[in-house]
Amino acid sequence: GVPLGVLKPGTTVSLCRSRATATTATAVGGLVTGINALLSNVSSLVSYNATTKSSGPLAGNSGARALPGTVLSIFGSTVGTGSTTALSQLGIQTNRDGTLSFDSATFTARMASDPSGVADLVSSFATKLVAFTNTVTDVDGAVTLGKKNAGAEIKRRQDQIDAFEVRLTRLQSSYSAKFAALDAALGSLKQ
Repeated sequence: GVPLGVLKPGTTVSLCRSRATATTATAVGGLVTGINALLSNVSSLVSYNATTKSSGPLAGNSGARALPGTVLSIFGSTVGTGSTTALSQLGIQTNRDGTLSFDSATFTARMASDPSGVADLVSSFATKLVAFTNTVTDVDGAVTLGKKNAGAEIKRRQDQIDAFEVRLTRLQSSYSAKFAALDAALGSLKQ
């Protein structure tokens, strides 16, 4: 994809092609950072704090609670070709707390020893991750349905609040009328 322009016919031109290992390592590290941010956000949205007795807005949503496990299973289930068959060989590890870590030196070493295997594995992983993302955010996906359900729940709750306020206003009017009648009856009894 690089355009070349020859200035003088008959001039010898040497081209050198090399792998952008550092750029690729930075991109994979950024992906791991992004996945960790996603896992952290989902964790805070589905969490429950026993001290404050408060929960995240998606605490009861099973789809949101399953999301971190599904994302981490993609890391474990991606298999490459050649001598590079697992993402752990690229320096991507799952930590005890459910986050991911990335070792750039391990990635760089593997890239030097098996560049086509690394490319196949990263491509396979990216394909699985994109397919999962598309499935989750599709029209019938968990994120879309969760958003619709949350909107429906908010509307239902607002309708309940509105109906309660109407009942409360009627009850207040009824009590005010009864109080006025009672006050008038007490006034006439005193006379």
